[in-house]
Amino acid sequence: FSRVVLVALWFHVGNRIMVSEQLPPDDEVMAYLSHIGAIVSNWAELELMIDASIWRAARIEPEVGGCITANLGSIHSKLKALRALLEWNAVDEKLLKDFNKYQNAISGTADKRNRVVHHPWFTLDDLDGNPLGQFVIRANRNKREFSTPPVSLTELSNIDAEIDRRHEQFEKLHERFASQLPAFDGKQLLQPLA
Repeated sequence: FSRVVLVALWFHVGNRIMVSEQLPPDDEVMAYLSHIGAIVSNWAELELMIDASIWRAARIEPEVGGCITANLGSIHSKLKALRALLEWNAVDEKLLKDFNKYQNAISGTADKRNRVVHHPWFTLDDLDGNPLGQFVIRANRNKREFSTPPVSLTELSNIDAEIDRRHEQFEKLHERFASQLPAFDGKQLLQPLA
């Protein structure tokens, strides 16, 4: 693994930005990268499980379904598509209500994952021993933020554990709706055009 270059931004009075190239010890950086990698990988696996559920509910082969789900850009779009397919397959109302609860719950998890993946990471001189933080810019009705808060390894571990819980919840939902879907043997597919 090559040396990771992280740059710290420090905001002072007058919005003057100073750059520090001091890096924390490599073992600390690697521990952070390991947690970040686990979050990225576990989320990708969860999205693949949702993709496979869409293919199953739509009664299409994975290779064909992948052409569709690869173009659904967010987990929210995928869950909306899956919900529509569950309605089309006439699964029971209790399952749809539980699915709605899952959709609502995963929204907060997605926000946390997106922060880990999409916000830049920086070194800090944090008094609590957190060597890294993330630059955050947010501007919406409820909150405005322009800062570099520290992020602990515990926080990253908690996000990964939350993603694991979303996996387990989705697996249970999948088992319930798979039992209510009609059988699929692949013979319903149209042949590709020559």
